[in-house]
Amino acid sequence: MKKKLIIAAGVVLIITCGIFIYLKSRKLSDFSAVIREKLQSAVIVGSDSLYRLEFDTLEADVLKSKLIMLNVRLIPDSLVVAKLDSDGRRPADVYKVFLKTLIIDGINVPDFISDKRINLDVLYISEPQLEICHKKPVLINVAKDTAGLQTVYQRISQEVNRLAVKKIIVQDMNVIHHNYLKNDEDKITKFNKVNIVFDDVLVDSLTQFDTTRFLYAKDASISLGKMKLRTADSLYFINMDTISINALKKDVRIDGFAVVPRGSKEEFTRKLSFIKERYENNFDHIIFKKIDWWGIVSDESFEAEEAEIEHGKLTVYTDRNLPPYPKSKVGKYPHQLVMKSPVPLNIRKIKITDFDLTYEELNPKSGKKGSLTFNNINGIITNVTNDSEKIARDPLMKINASGQLMQSGSIKAEFVFNLAKADAGVFSVDVHLGTMDATKLNPVTQPLGLFKIDKANIKEITAHVDGSNYKGTGSIKFLYDDLKIVILQPDNSSGQLKEKDLISFIANAFVLKSSNPKAGETVREETAAYTRDVHKSFFNLIWKTILIGIMKTIGYEQGAKKVK
Repeated sequence: MKKKLIIAAGVVLIITCGIFIYLKSRKLSDFSAVIREKLQSAVIVGSDSLYRLEFDTLEADVLKSKLIMLNVRLIPDSLVVAKLDSDGRRPADVYKVFLKTLIIDGINVPDFISDKRINLDVLYISEPQLEICHKKPVLINVAKDTAGLQTVYQRISQEVNRLAVKKIIVQDMNVIHHNYLKNDEDKITKFNKVNIVFDDVLVDSLTQFDTTRFLYAKDASISLGKMKLRTADSLYFINMDTISINALKKDVRIDGFAVVPRGSKEEFTRKLSFIKERYENNFDHIIFKKIDWWGIVSDESFEAEEAEIEHGKLTVYTDRNLPPYPKSKVGKYPHQLVMKSPVPLNIRKIKITDFDLTYEELNPKSGKKGSLTFNNINGIITNVTNDSEKIARDPLMKINASGQLMQSGSIKAEFVFNLAKADAGVFSVDVHLGTMDATKLNPVTQPLGLFKIDKANIKEITAHVDGSNYKGTGSIKFLYDDLKIVILQPDNSSGQLKEKDLISFIANAFVLKSSNPKAGETVREETAAYTRDVHKSFFNLIWKTILIGIMKTIGYEQGAKKVK
């Protein structure tokens, strides 16, 4: 008996070794045709014949539970696409996929061939190429189309009734996104080095309707490397260091966002025929929360519950040597631009932290540049939307911000934009400036206003302005004392600004009021009205309205009348 057991054990060992050697040498060659057929059939059934699967080679190691596919292509059937298009049932996005390498780890080959339950450990995709053709469909029969919709599970259930993958890793994917506009223009966007990780993917009868999952995954993260886009007018580059997306939480984080002009200030100006502001800005971080990011990629919508913009700087430069802008800027107020957005727009709140704003202008009269700076700006923008239903409930978009003027005076502002009356440009703004040494404004007043503030103490400026497309009206309270200025004029021989002593003396002695209020008098509050120059900006209207009130307060009535 013992001898028989030894012989039997030897036979089993020989058979086991034979199977091991066979599987090791032949791997999946005996099953490759079956697996190829099952995979291709699953794709056809799962996509309702829209796509077909092709690949060059299929290698498998049964002992290591690993399947390797090389040069995998997912190709849409052009005839099916055309038929769906003509029926008004074409999906918004049609994909073409090329995978250099697809590795499936943890596969149970017998179960894969015979069972309808597939459990995988890791699906690894290296250097794929993804091309997305986006075209907004026009549904001919919406009811019929909706009735015919099926979930992914319903489509593949004949082949597989449970598909589970612990982790899907997509590494270094290049994406080309075609957005076909109404005039069939192809707007192309490219994304390089995209990395995606899906955790705990499960497709079965329960998860097909699970809204807590993203594409059947419990969690998903997407990251993109450096991006560089050129604006339509070719005057700027838009750079982003990284974009990180948590698809399940619907959060998007952009690090190192920058709008970079092409060329220096002088080079930029030489490209222009008329006065046009030059913008240069950067933000360390921009974070969108609860966002519909597929809608953004497809240019169908821009919706987010909240946005945070952290640590940024914006510099606006204008060269007044150029001819005036010939076209009207009516219709370009902030809320009018929101309403004119080509896509549905809805952001409940935008939080701005630690932001610096600089306005710089070259004055042809002085030949000098003047700059006005607002530092350490913190603010909140609410109700940024062009949704008519939301506007009916709340028509006001608001901006509340605070910061430092010229790193000296504390300034606060509240802008209120009436979205329901955006066509007329209706808005209001309240501004408050606290105590400040007025000489800090000389970097602006000398090159741009041709006067120097010799001394003055600003105690407070409070202004309210109501505006529309063509007019600004306001009330201004300017409290100050000990005002003394020096009038300047350009010196052509030296290129510098020189003082006009006599005119300065007359202005200080007989024209300007040195304080408000004067001793024993009440505070002077002025009203102001300004007819807008339609070739100039939103902020120009606000500034000119406030400037008229300030000039009237200090007694320079003649100057107030000359404000243009």
